[in-house]
Amino acid sequence: MRVVLIEDNPIDAQALLDRLSGQSIVEVALTRVESIAQFRAMEDRSCDAILLDLTLEDSQGPATLHRVQALAPDVPVVVLTADADDSRSLEMVRGGAEDYLVKGRFSTDSLVRVLRYAVERAQLKRRLVHADRLVMVGQLAAGVAHEVATPAAFVLANMGMLGEQLEEISRDLGVLAEPGADIARHIADLRGRLAECGRWIVDNDAGMNRICAVVRDLQGYSKLDRDQVSGVDLNQVVVRAVKLVNPSVRHQAEVVLALGDLPTIEADGNKLEQVITNLVVNAAQAIEVGQNSGAATGRITVRTAAVGRTVVMSVEDTGVGMSEDVRTRVFEPFFTTRAREHGTGLGLAIVAEIVAQHGGEVDCQSRPGRGTRFDVRLPIGDTVSVPASLPAPAPRKHSGTTALPFRGRILFVDDEPSLGRVYGRLVRKVHDATIVESAREALELIGSGEKFDVVVCDLMMPEMDGAQFFERVREQYPQWVSRIVFCTGGVVTERSRRLVSSVDNLLLHKPVSREELLQAIDSVMFGGQVIERSG
Repeated sequence: MRVVLIEDNPIDAQALLDRLSGQSIVEVALTRVESIAQFRAMEDRSCDAILLDLTLEDSQGPATLHRVQALAPDVPVVVLTADADDSRSLEMVRGGAEDYLVKGRFSTDSLVRVLRYAVERAQLKRRLVHADRLVMVGQLAAGVAHEVATPAAFVLANMGMLGEQLEEISRDLGVLAEPGADIARHIADLRGRLAECGRWIVDNDAGMNRICAVVRDLQGYSKLDRDQVSGVDLNQVVVRAVKLVNPSVRHQAEVVLALGDLPTIEADGNKLEQVITNLVVNAAQAIEVGQNSGAATGRITVRTAAVGRTVVMSVEDTGVGMSEDVRTRVFEPFFTTRAREHGTGLGLAIVAEIVAQHGGEVDCQSRPGRGTRFDVRLPIGDTVSVPASLPAPAPRKHSGTTALPFRGRILFVDDEPSLGRVYGRLVRKVHDATIVESAREALELIGSGEKFDVVVCDLMMPEMDGAQFFERVREQYPQWVSRIVFCTGGVVTERSRRLVSSVDNLLLHKPVSREELLQAIDSVMFGGQVIERSG
């Protein structure tokens, strides 16, 4: 068992070391530091448990526990102290300590037993969290299947009818060449059929937009970037978010702010803005618009306050409220009582996930006809949990507008040949495209002396993935590195995650629109300038 002892008293530390080394119940490898600063400076803070003195040179009292938990959030902490106050011990346990031992009042066996139980409880918690996430994955999979199946069904049906209609149009065009053909009637008939094809295309576009909305929500789900975490004034985030959504909700409700004095918290301000936006929009949708006038009929109150070592942000509405059955399911992915045009049902699930990543919690109180209140509690301190995930593309500043200087040569690397052909069609009006189906083919082209202005490369490919391709390019052709744009529908390998988090290359998320693709290409070719295009 690997244990870190944080103790500034050398006599107490040596006595503890003698006790642990003299027992045979379990082997304990003990590492000692004297302060929170020394613990923070450790290159490797991984261990099975922490023994913590509450009175150190650089920290005293309950704050000591919170600071250690922030530095090692998944490691169980056993408090060691000379204070035998029962109320203090209860406060420590409620604050997250696994146990509370008074110096001079515990035996070696009881110390080892407490450490073993603390480690086993932590392992059990991790297994339970893993099980909860497996359940969440199942819910997400079922929700994705449900949300995608309907639009995919009518897109496929429309595509089949489009194929049949085009075949008939092709045959009718042949009739026009026959002697004595009623050209006017046939042209009118063709126009009608083309109009019908146009309506099917519009329906398909709507269906694909629905599918893309689900994909975009999933790409934002559970994603937090450590580089975006900084000191945040939650009140400023609230004001910014409300200003952003107010034009779209003011017809349903008046948004009232009641902001208290708050300390700065460590957080991703953009993600918290997403939380507030989702909650305010959700509240607005719960408020019925007056039937006879367009005036706002409800009120949404956003409150903030500091309570102990947390900041609390509440969003309360005067809407229709929820039954108990609905209230208990509001944070489930894809669960929604709204009409489909109001969203995918991922909004509140994303709220819960973002808050959890910040070490906080969110709960909901509601009664039918009495409105709803969501309370978000965020800890004061660095407790942000950042999962390994793809960073968002770095924003590119545009330095001006210029006419298109020249056609570029673009190399697309994707193991899906149909997708590669689509990319080629998307850019063919302004650039020349070369499409290959593997990273090895791309390397062979580069090695043969072929010249390309931009390389758009998929990340997840068989044999050699995008990360391996990038490393080979960096080793053999370093001048090409800045020309690479990554494109992905998702990342499952640690190698790819490490790469995209360590380089500045643009990252596109599939599905990619023509505009997004051309902007990324322009950013590489023309140094971030906006290119004027017609058509």
